[in-house]
Amino acid sequence: MKHIISACGKYYCHLYVLLRRLYMTRLDLLQALAEASSKRLVNLASQWEKHRIPLIEQHRTLKDSAAGAMVELCLHDIYVMHIRRHHFGGHF
Repeated sequence: MKHIISACGKYYCHLYVLLRRLYMTRLDLLQALAEASSKRLVNLASQWEKHRIPLIEQHRTLKDSAAGAMVELCLHDIYVMHIRRHHFGGHF
């Protein structure tokens, strides 16, 4: 009887060791996946910055250009109103 209990104890001990190794292997795998995901995220952020900076500069240029065009258009409208008032006496 002691022999059977002893064999079962060794079996459970061996099973425990195997399960513990499996758990640690999965834990290591999850840690590796988390680290890889983190590195990928940093890499994607870096790539985004390379694309974002020229886009922001282009946006600023277009915005400044549009603002300049709006000022030019307003000045043109003022000029046209001045010409109409001058030539037509304010009746147009």
